[in-house]
This record gives sequence, structure tokens and C-alpha cells, in this order.
Amino acid sequence: MDLIGKNGKIDGILAAQVLLDGGVFFFKPGELYYDGTYHQVKGMQANTTAMRDFPGIFDKMDTLAPELVNLMVYIEKNVKFRVKLDDLGEEIREFLQNEDMTGMTFFYLFKWHLLALNRTVNGITASMETRVRKCIPEAEEKVRELVEMLVAYNGTDPKSVEITVVEVDANGHEVPKEDTTTAPIPEQAPEPAPMSAPATASEQAEPEGDATQVASIVETAVSDSGAMDPVAAPMETTTAASPAAMAAAAPAAELPAEFGSYADEVKPKLQKVADGWTKYLEDFKKELSEVRFTGFSDPKIKEMRDKLADAQEDFGADLEEILEDLYDHIDDLEKQGVPEDVMKTVLDLERDCYAELTNLRAEFDNLGTVEYRISRRVSRNHEHWEEVYKGLPSVIRALEEEKKNQVRKQVEDAINEIRQKINLMIKDYNDAKAVVEYANKQLESSKGNLEEDRKKLVSRGEAAVGAVDERIRENNMRIEEMEVENKKLEDELKDASGFALGRKKTIRDTIEYNMTFINKYRDVGKNLEAERQQVADEWNRKLKDLVGDTDKLQEEIKQNLEKMKQLEQSVAAEKQSLLQKEAELAKM
Repeated sequence: MDLIGKNGKIDGILAAQVLLDGGVFFFKPGELYYDGTYHQVKGMQANTTAMRDFPGIFDKMDTLAPELVNLMVYIEKNVKFRVKLDDLGEEIREFLQNEDMTGMTFFYLFKWHLLALNRTVNGITASMETRVRKCIPEAEEKVRELVEMLVAYNGTDPKSVEITVVEVDANGHEVPKEDTTTAPIPEQAPEPAPMSAPATASEQAEPEGDATQVASIVETAVSDSGAMDPVAAPMETTTAASPAAMAAAAPAAELPAEFGSYADEVKPKLQKVADGWTKYLEDFKKELSEVRFTGFSDPKIKEMRDKLADAQEDFGADLEEILEDLYDHIDDLEKQGVPEDVMKTVLDLERDCYAELTNLRAEFDNLGTVEYRISRRVSRNHEHWEEVYKGLPSVIRALEEEKKNQVRKQVEDAINEIRQKINLMIKDYNDAKAVVEYANKQLESSKGNLEEDRKKLVSRGEAAVGAVDERIRENNMRIEEMEVENKKLEDELKDASGFALGRKKTIRDTIEYNMTFINKYRDVGKNLEAERQQVADEWNRKLKDLVGDTDKLQEEIKQNLEKMKQLEQSVAAEKQSLLQKEAELAKM
């Protein structure tokens, strides 16, 4: 079972069937929480016991868990699923955590088995429990919308899949529709997936012993911030069904009596083969899960592949026998020259038969793909009648309509993309505007104190420099005093020709002693000059920082004002493109 498709996204239908309805993943209280607008995910649990029913899932848990969250976020954004708590019936409120319903909690009804999906030959049957229909407004439309989103998530066109919504009781039995004006139920409609009567949300306890906290789950964020002038929400695309789906929805043409009786016999035969193949695959899967392979060359691999191929041959032979007989009848009808609507109904039956033949292809992790080779005769017949089918005027008209719808969808997608771009630009604009407003408030609050603070800072700086200057002056005065004293001693020494030698020596020693202090004071003077420069630099830096905060705020305001102007121009250009696309859409 491969829950991840070729595009890397999870298979939405299998996620609902296996991961939720199958009980593989669940949320503990508080892990799926409501922020008042959206539901968010901040954790998830894995039930290892439930995984035993789905071999291979345990190894992929770290990949599947975040993919499931991405799928839930994708569904959460659809506003069609949002219902206020007061508008919900009492019987369903507890399952929705007694909160407003959104996409996530509506999708989580699969976990409570109030919703179920079943793939059939004709497409997908969605079963909703009676409580869902009674307690959720427009429940059937919401279920259909949900299934279409699940189909589309992995890249499949939902128009190519026929979706049937049925109501079932607590025991899984289909409840007949009261309104007979709705589209007729196709003959031999497959029974919905069985549902056991679910317990209430409070009664259904999760298995604590087998619960494993899923790693690598990050808290989701699906809310969008407000914008100054947001454009409308993304439009929901409405397109016509594919030709095959339109044929199934349209009233069946009245067949010739003989062929009508034959067609009524073919359908149960075809259903029987389809059900038999489904049952065989389930049994084969269980058998395969018990086989342990030693490597890619293990002979058991060939043994199991051959066994599967033999079963394909048996079921394929039954289907080809039905088709061979059907082709003979179609040849007879063509020779009779039946009306187009009759031939279309007949060829729809042929296409269903051939589609079931191609469904015999099987793929398993250990065995790879095992193809069924359709006989050349059947393939040629199908190719011939497929060309006839494509040439029917009603099919051609349907294809043309589908192409128009595809073009329309492309335009609608372009409109949605433009709207998203505009909303992002508006958000950026509002963010820049908030920065400008905050910076202006800071400037305004500091404006009155700035000049006073600057004056105080200048005064304190001048005082600090002045204190050093005073020490420099005192030091210079000491030098001058000692130089004056030395000058007197030198003059006295010149006039001391009659002095004794001892007296002359005393004068010279005093002069030398004074010079020692003069040199020291000169060194102190140099240090004081350096200190004065440091003090002046420090207070100048403080003054620059004080003024610099204001300059920084003003520069921030200038940059964001320029950004706002550019965004205004970009939004105006995008809105012009939006008007052009909307006009283009209106002409379709």
C-alpha cells in the first residue's frame, strides 16, 4: 500500500481510509486545538497496534505524519466547512470538541467512523452517518466537497471520478433517500463501507499503551493576518463533470428490450468478478504479510508473483469472456442503427468492463508490479469502440465543455493567485506602516528630552575634560616653580666665587634634585594630556550615541516609507491585472 503518490503528496482517500478511519493516527486532548478562527495541530499520536493491519506503514510513519498534517491544513483553509457551534446539532457537538466546526474537525469525523469511503468500480462511495446529516447544515454537499478535495490533493482530477454520497444508520445500513427528485442511484450501486456504531467522543478512549508520539510534527499555522484592504477570498472553482461522469449522471437511454435484459445480467456478473478480485487481493495481502523474504533473489518472490499472476489470469479470463460476448451484442446493435444515446449507454457499459480488466494490475512492496496482459483481440475491440465513443456528438460536446471549464479554471486559478499576491503585499505594507508608526512614536516621546539630555551630556563632558585640564595646570605650575628655583640657584652659583667648595656642591645637588622632579612632572604632564584626549573622546562618543538613536529611527522611517510607496504601486498594478482577469472570466 503506497500512501504517497508520485507527486510526493499523500493519497487523500487512503489517508482518510487508513490513517484516520483505520485508527493509525489520532490526537490527544489539546493537540488539535482551536484558536478562535482556525484549528491548529501541535502534536499527533500513532497507534502501533492499528499499524499491524497495514504492513509497511510503521517504517513510513515519520513521512506520513507531516503529510497528513499538510492535508489537514489544506482542508482547513476551505471556508465551506466552517459552521458555528450554535448551528450544529447536539448529537454531533461532542465529536467536534464542542467548538465551531472547521475543515480539520470535519475531516476528523473519519476517525470517529461517522464518515467512511469505499472505492468502487464506478468511482467512490462516501457514507455519512445519520447524525452527520441531521446535525451539520448541508452535510451532503460538504461531504462531496471533502471527497473532491481528497481526490484532487494527490493530482487526480475530481471530475474524472464519480462520487456518490449515501446516508447510513449506526449499523452501516444505507438509509433510503426521502427526496426522490435527486439524481437516480445507478443500478447495482455498491454497498457503502460498513460502519460500526461509534462511541461518543468522550467514551472512545485511545489505546495508551500502543500510542507513540509522532516525531517531526511542527505546530501548524493556517491563519492569515489582516490587511489594510484585502481582496476577496479565493474563489471556489465550479466545473462540469467529465464526459463519463455526465453519462453516469444522465438518465440512461432506453435500450432495446433484448439488449436491456442482457445488460441487466452483465452488471451483476461484472460486480461479482470485481468483488472477487478485491477479496482475493485482501487475502493475498494477508498471506504476503506472513512471508519473510531473505533478499531480492529469494525464490519465494517468484513463487508469490506467479501465484498472483495465475489469479489475474483466472479473473481476467472471466472479464474477457464478458467483454467478448458484449462485443458481439454491440456489433448487432450497430448494425441495427440504434440512436446515439442508446449506443452511448452501451459503450459506457463496455468502458466499465474494460476498466475493471485494467484494474487487475497489482503492486506490492516486496513483489513489485504484476501486470495482466490483456488479449490483443479484446484490446483491438476496445480501441475501436473507444474511437466510436469519442466520436459521439454528445461526448464531443461534453469534452468541449470540459475544455471550456479547464480554461475557466485556469483563469480562476490566476485570479486566486493574484489575490494571494495582493494580500501578501498588503500585509507587507501594513507591517512597514506599523514600523513607521512605532518609530514616529519613539521620536515623539524622545523629542522633548533630547535637547535637554544633549545639554546635560555636553556639560558633564566639559566638566570631565575641565577636571583633567585643572590637573594639567597644577602640574605645569609645579614645573614652573621648580624651574624658577633652579634659575635662582644657578644665578647664585655664578656669583659664589668666594663660596666654599662645600657650599657650591650643595647648590649643584639641589639643582640636580629639582631637575629630577621637573622631569617627573613633565612625564605626568604627558600622561595627563593623553588622559584628557581619552575623556574628550569618551564624552563625544556618548553624545554621538544620543544623537545616533534619533538618526537611526529617522533612517528606518525613510526606508519603510519608500517600501510602502513601492507596495502601493505594486498593489495598484496587480489590482489592474485582477480586473482584467475578472473581465475575462465574465465573458466565459
